[in-house]
Amino acid sequence: MLITDTINDGAFNQISINVPTHVGWLAMRRKWIDMGYRNWVVDYCVQTPPPGSLLQTVTAMLAFNFDIIPGFQYELLHWSPDDKVDIPNYNVMYDGVSHMAYYTQDVRAETKRISERLDREPIYKFTTLDHSNPYLHGRTRFIESLWDTSDLFGYHMKTVQKIPWDSHESVWS
Repeated sequence: MLITDTINDGAFNQISINVPTHVGWLAMRRKWIDMGYRNWVVDYCVQTPPPGSLLQTVTAMLAFNFDIIPGFQYELLHWSPDDKVDIPNYNVMYDGVSHMAYYTQDVRAETKRISERLDREPIYKFTTLDHSNPYLHGRTRFIESLWDTSDLFGYHMKTVQKIPWDSHESVWS
């Protein structure tokens, strides 16, 4: 069972490390493998913002390991192309914790709840369009909200909802 098979509203179960270059992403994953953490799930994920957004569709290179922190998804994240992500208040040019995330059954309700508690709106809302990971491709996509909470916690906060691959649902349309 993968972490994405479980829903635990409000309980974080993912930590994502931003790696600003493709070479750095490969090197960091290789170092973890050299340390004995060999089981990685790699996913190239196409993400699109809500209709009418000024943000562009981007590809994220993701590598997940479920052994580094038991009970957590440890994610290495690299945006491609290297410097073309234009999300306000989202610095993609540093190494370090990008965000912590959790899965929810209703991202729309969670977005409202978290926005009210943080007294701020998400800086990025998106729906995944495609995944290269065979566990997901043709089966599951995601709708997500991301808040800039770096001034509060030192990283961003994200909530994620699974949707069926063929779903036309987008809580952002």
